[in-house]
Amino acid sequence: MIGIGSDNASVIVGLNNGVYIKLKEDIPTMVHIRCVCHSLQLAVSHACSETMPRNLEFLVSETYNWFARSSSRQQAYIDLFKLINDGHEPLKIVRACQTRWLSIASAVPRLCDQWLELKTHFGLTKSSERCYTSEMLHSLYSDEYDHAYLVFLKSVLNEVQRVNKIFESNDCDPTKLLQDLTLLIENLVNRVMLPSNRHRVDPFSCNLEEYLDPKLNLGYDTEKLLSDLPKHLHEDREKTLRERCSQFLVFLIKELRNRLPDNVQILKTMSLFSVENTLRVVKNSIVPLLEFFNISAENITKIEFQWSNITLVKWNETKNTVKFWAEVNEYKDAANINPYKELANIAITMLSLPHSNAEIERVFSQMNLIKNKLRNKMKTDTTNALLHIRYGSNRMSETCVSYNFPNEVLDLIPSNDKYRCSQESTIDQPGPSRTVTDEANIDDDDDLNIILQTM
Repeated sequence: MIGIGSDNASVIVGLNNGVYIKLKEDIPTMVHIRCVCHSLQLAVSHACSETMPRNLEFLVSETYNWFARSSSRQQAYIDLFKLINDGHEPLKIVRACQTRWLSIASAVPRLCDQWLELKTHFGLTKSSERCYTSEMLHSLYSDEYDHAYLVFLKSVLNEVQRVNKIFESNDCDPTKLLQDLTLLIENLVNRVMLPSNRHRVDPFSCNLEEYLDPKLNLGYDTEKLLSDLPKHLHEDREKTLRERCSQFLVFLIKELRNRLPDNVQILKTMSLFSVENTLRVVKNSIVPLLEFFNISAENITKIEFQWSNITLVKWNETKNTVKFWAEVNEYKDAANINPYKELANIAITMLSLPHSNAEIERVFSQMNLIKNKLRNKMKTDTTNALLHIRYGSNRMSETCVSYNFPNEVLDLIPSNDKYRCSQESTIDQPGPSRTVTDEANIDDDDDLNIILQTM
């Protein structure tokens, strides 16, 4: 066991009796990687709640609720939007909820892009519907400083969302994931830090309050929006906005720092195993990484020698890191021996580290689609088999329509031979148990097992 990936539940990450602490007692080199998608969501949520005005949360949530509760309101807004934008229909307002990863990052840009139309809509509904919500929303949309807050959040959240999407993806290069995460923190630090100190301090450990830029640049869109406002009337509000935006960035950076793995500097060396870096003639040493995993001195010498000589072979897979190391792992010389076996093992070990729980969350979603309220008596074996079929089909780039069953499998379906793995299996529906010895009583579980044998 080399690592454990988890969310931030106390039972897993607790410092006294957490699962990770218990496992680390037996495996000192175990790496713990908290789900980055969860961490980014929590960091953004906490930073917004602690530093941004409370009325922004009301603005984002109630704008969605206003249209979600009434189709007539939706149609009225669509007609108004078409009138203002030469017949083009608006994109739907996105809901920002706590359980979805960074859903606020999708909700805020929609409001910014449709600010004028929403302001006009609530100005009309304020007088026609005469309700508190429409009056409050019109007041918020009429305040350009609220607009400036959201434009600033949009620029920051886009960067966070970009990294979040990388960790959710199944096709990204695992050797660059943590590098992208650390680059996000470094970029945020550079936004709040004085330019003269950016290359002199460590962005992961420095005290940000000592190096804050008093003339923080909020981004081109935000600065342009503020420049068009009458400063002599709202100088105090602009000062407050800049202070809050600075506090937001500092708080977000601290949250991201706290949620990074403790050994992030070691994990950053994973980029060494990218195919581009591996095939360079001059490259950094991997000895610190080998020492971290308690590799013996004899094997370190052997692996370091293999690391230097891996460029002597002409490899076929030079575009994809995973396929490259799979080729290295299968390589054989004239004596039918793999001279890079130890190096390939340590590379595959690093590539096997979990980086997020996105795939597990997708399994939960698929399970909820399969075992719904109408199929709540489905057995665990059936649910598991259906999930296997879905993921097996996806792995093979097949669908239920395009997949061709082998003839030997089709021949087994009407026969009793298909019951050889579960002689006492029963059907899912409640009622008297029926064994599969009767050929007429066909159990869905066994059909699924036959399909699974072909995936």
